[in-house]
Amino acid sequence: MPQYFPDTVKALASTCIDYIPPAENWIELDDLIKINPVFEYQRDIAYKNWETECKENKKQFFEVIYQYQGIKPGVEPPSENPGFRLVDVKTMYEGVKYLRNYDPMFTDEEFDYLLSQYSDQVIANSCNYYRTRLLNYKDEREISDHYIHHPVLMVHSTGDITNKFFIDRDPPTKEYCKNLTFKSIEGDHWIILNKKDEVNTHIHEWLKELKF
Repeated sequence: MPQYFPDTVKALASTCIDYIPPAENWIELDDLIKINPVFEYQRDIAYKNWETECKENKKQFFEVIYQYQGIKPGVEPPSENPGFRLVDVKTMYEGVKYLRNYDPMFTDEEFDYLLSQYSDQVIANSCNYYRTRLLNYKDEREISDHYIHHPVLMVHSTGDITNKFFIDRDPPTKEYCKNLTFKSIEGDHWIILNKKDEVNTHIHEWLKELKF
């Protein structure tokens, strides 16, 4: 956004999701997965049957994402990723139920509302985000300055699965965001929900220091 609308955007804040600068060369998704298998989920969402799976098993999918936390006492966690795939939501659901505690982020009423908002069209739109990689790549080729000069707040989570994207190096946020405030919170990918007070504290303190 700041590269496209530099005068409109005043500052940026992100939790967990790092800034990725425009790619110099196009990489097919299959080749990207060979380099880093953690991106397998993108192929499942974009080109496999996840759209149908999610529509048919919506409650189970979102329970897996939001309502089960941590490993059950006495259950031996897998030494590596257990290999649950989005192309089989029922199997993923049963596996997560076996491994994790039912520790919901949402009340029943809140969860029902969440499900009601994820219509079939919204699910399809979520898939389309991952289907437009080539279009986005071509669009971003027009951006000459890959650096972000606006004030940026990045709140990382220590246990976020996306940290595996940058096992052997710092995330590009630290290199390409020239006016960066970096914070870290213990938690998983959903700190904006289950560590909201800590996240909001960092945001409020950062906003108070901004001068436009």
